[in-house]
Amino acid sequence: MKQSKRVKKPKRVATSEREDALRRELDRIRALKLELLTVHPFWGHVLVQLELINAPELPTFAATDCVKRIWFNPRFTEQLTDRQLGFVLAHEVGHIVLLSAARQKGRDPGRWNRATDYAINRMVEGMKHPGRPGERLYDVPSGFIEGLGEIEILLDRLCKPLIAEAIYEILAEEDCKQTALTLDVGLGEIEVNDHGGGLDLHFPGERTLEALDELRELVGAAVKGWQADGSKGLAPGHLVRQLYRTPRSTVPWVEVLASFLEQASGLEQYNARRPHRLWLEEDIVVPTLCGAEPPPIVVALDTSGSMSEPVLSAVCGELKALADRAPRTTLIVADAKVQEVVPAAQLERYLVRGRLRGGGGTDHRPVFRHIARKLPKPALFVGLTDLYSHFPEEPPDYPVLWVVPPRHGSAPFGRVLVTGTER
Repeated sequence: MKQSKRVKKPKRVATSEREDALRRELDRIRALKLELLTVHPFWGHVLVQLELINAPELPTFAATDCVKRIWFNPRFTEQLTDRQLGFVLAHEVGHIVLLSAARQKGRDPGRWNRATDYAINRMVEGMKHPGRPGERLYDVPSGFIEGLGEIEILLDRLCKPLIAEAIYEILAEEDCKQTALTLDVGLGEIEVNDHGGGLDLHFPGERTLEALDELRELVGAAVKGWQADGSKGLAPGHLVRQLYRTPRSTVPWVEVLASFLEQASGLEQYNARRPHRLWLEEDIVVPTLCGAEPPPIVVALDTSGSMSEPVLSAVCGELKALADRAPRTTLIVADAKVQEVVPAAQLERYLVRGRLRGGGGTDHRPVFRHIARKLPKPALFVGLTDLYSHFPEEPPDYPVLWVVPPRHGSAPFGRVLVTGTER
């Protein structure tokens, strides 16, 4: 059972001593920012954009909302070496860059927080100093810290090839007990769980689309800075591709599909022999789902004259992400007739090419006829359209999801997802 306690306030220290300690730590943090900008500019550019907050009430070295803020307690961080403090800061940046909060979904918070710590600590430990071949950039915080006791962070070499989602499945529930804390770090009293990670706490951050947009802009600016510095040092390759090779979409329909796929596939099982290729750029092996065969999906893209270029660009961007999430996806490109049918093996190449046939009227009847006559029955049909179309009189005998822009017609059947709002 989860324990709960209210954190005791630290002993009173002379104001001048506290100010001196804070000043020293801010100077060290500034120096570490400059170093990170020089040797790993992507991480450095993220760190300089974050809000760092002095939090003497914090019962550990640091905390983050996994979106845009890092709290630190100078009373504890001053006991770390420069290279250990750099590790702590890079660890917090890792939670923000790798979207720890957004990826949690319905998982147990304590177990998930530990899983993300394992994954991020392995990554930070592996950061090299380019000016000193073979030498790590940062040192793992360890040893006795006055006020905290003996420090042992979540770092296991066995977790090296895995991302947080896979580590989560490995962790035993009994090893992931957490303690509820009540803290006041300038945002009013908040409830937070201490997951026993040794370094930090994870505060509940904003989970709105606006917050994620801000985070995307923050990471995008860091990518530009990284590219301007010659793309040197460690950078998450999958984010570079997502932000700069894939147009943005304002509808989270890929997340809806992901939820459907998890339900359709049953319990998640991981196969390390078939690594997820999106993460190979980072030297991280991500096991793919195994067990049940992924369900077939048909996506129908409306390329009629009523579909605007920005909308088509956005949905094509999300289709690129879908190519990896749903490997048995067939794309039908249609306006008043079926223009092209793109099998799963050719989907990514087709989308990179970026040439879509169509531009006439809209009629979905040929699309559903083509599925009935020439394709296996899909587990899900996704229609990317504005719904100004003609439809069959009877709905098909498989689930239908319509993904539509804000201005759209009426759907005769199926579920409708409108720019991030389901109805």
